[in-house]
Amino acid sequence: MPIFRQTSATATPVSAWRRANTIWASVNFVFFMARVSWFKIRQGPDFSTLYRSGFVGGRQDPTDPDGLRLMQIDNVWSKGVEASVQGSITPQLNLIANYAYNDTRTPGDSGFDFYAAGRFPNAPRHNANAWAKYQLTGGALRGLHLGAGFNYLSERTTFQPALIVPGYTTLDASLGYQRGGFRTNLTLNNLTDKVYYHGVYGPANLWPGNPRSFRLTVGYVL
Repeated sequence: MPIFRQTSATATPVSAWRRANTIWASVNFVFFMARVSWFKIRQGPDFSTLYRSGFVGGRQDPTDPDGLRLMQIDNVWSKGVEASVQGSITPQLNLIANYAYNDTRTPGDSGFDFYAAGRFPNAPRHNANAWAKYQLTGGALRGLHLGAGFNYLSERTTFQPALIVPGYTTLDASLGYQRGGFRTNLTLNNLTDKVYYHGVYGPANLWPGNPRSFRLTVGYVL
């Protein structure tokens, strides 16, 4: 099993640089592929997320009495592991699954100390998803296919350390049929109508995810 190591660094000033280290390994079978990678990334301020200085801890930028200036978080570290598998378990059953562990932290801004050291906001440690599809290839129901999957995101911190946004899991499914040039597909998203937030930065910046929904498509290929 080959293992490759890749290291790169940008030739930019100390105030704006990024360095990444990645090790990955993959295994390929006739109908199946698996891959695991390890990464460690350090980002300088020009690559960091912006935040409103007057919002965090109620402190303002000393050079901006109105407290409206956007400050940058310096030296953000991100390290973790990613794993994925995809392929055909049987001629009728296909599977795609992914998992990522990501520990993203910041030492804080030593110049102004607007944000204390700790976990980086809106960066979940665990992220996983999977999708399975079963295709009927014989009999009266030939051309019918069913699919099911999930998306999982662990809890996240915000720019206010006391506010923790819980993790969530959403379930999706699909039902389709294809015969000759005719094809139709029904997709069901967020089956349990889970209430969740896909973007979080503070109590005034919570973006809710989509509620339960469905989509029906019908087509014919000449």
